[in-house]
Amino acid sequence: MPNQWLFKTEVKESTIHGQGRFALENISIGKNVLILDGAIVPKEQAPKKFPVSLTHNMDCEDTYINHSDDSNLAYLGGTSFVSCKNIKAGDELTMDYREFAGDRKFLF
Repeated sequence: MPNQWLFKTEVKESTIHGQGRFALENISIGKNVLILDGAIVPKEQAPKKFPVSLTHNMDCEDTYINHSDDSNLAYLGGTSFVSCKNIKAGDELTMDYREFAGDRKFLF
């Protein structure tokens, strides 16, 4: 099952890195934005996917959300992300990967 986006977004070229995901509508602070969905597997089976423990990752669809130290999405725990700032249509969505991955490297 695919990730659940609760607002309209699009993937396009990013000034941060490669491709990024951009809001197509305004998103108020405190709104649920993304719920990840995928099988929990040993990290060797999905080495660059969303980390759920030291030994397992969630094999979910790529989100195309780049890292930022000053992110506009916050990790709620589990598989949910919420807006931690007001986001305007056209803004790139960003996460602080350290909130859920620490110093582990991955792409998702």
